[in-house]
Amino acid sequence: RELDRSGSFLKLALDDDGDGSAPVRMKVRQVDEFRFAEELAKPGNPPDCVLLADIPRFRMAEVKSLEEFCLGGTGVVFFGGEQVQASNYNDLLFNKGMGLLPCRLEKPSNQKPDGVYRLQIDQPSFLQPPWKAFALQEDRQSLLAPAFLRAWEVELAPRSAARILATFEMPQKAVDKRLPALVGWQPRLPGATVSSPPVRCQGWVYWFGSTANTDWNNWPAYPS
Repeated sequence: RELDRSGSFLKLALDDDGDGSAPVRMKVRQVDEFRFAEELAKPGNPPDCVLLADIPRFRMAEVKSLEEFCLGGTGVVFFGGEQVQASNYNDLLFNKGMGLLPCRLEKPSNQKPDGVYRLQIDQPSFLQPPWKAFALQEDRQSLLAPAFLRAWEVELAPRSAARILATFEMPQKAVDKRLPALVGWQPRLPGATVSSPPVRCQGWVYWFGSTANTDWNNWPAYPS
């Protein structure tokens, strides 16, 4: 089925389909992993944002294309999943803290028989991006309500500039059971200038530790 694909719910959520109801007009293109390299190499204006949902592995040419996009201001968002090959991500994307990915991937957590993870975000974080978009209480409740069965365990490099923007926590569990849920940064890539990238998403790169579809959570059922 169409919605079984890793990125299908993202397209459904982001594409305003020309009805003008979305607060920001977006044109969304969904590309499967087999045509990914071809799409990245096409000439023309770079996308505002690239969302990569449960991609098993990357080739160096694809990584270089993503880095060039990022230097031009394109945002990049990686979503986890069962197919993600940690060694490939760590070697080519994390690259000892000098690549695109803001964290090193360790392993997916086991599904917990006694509970589920919930997103936890500090209240002050709702005053600034990316959580500023959820300023209304009803939007915030919809964001924090979904249940996550599994998530990737990750680790930030020492003295990393990356920020943990949200965590996965189990209610009534110890603090050390928290897992980074959303990690973001503006990577210092070769060729980057001191000033921020000039346009659009400002070259931010994010890692979200669960899936963008219903494989590991029920997030797509919520309007957030």
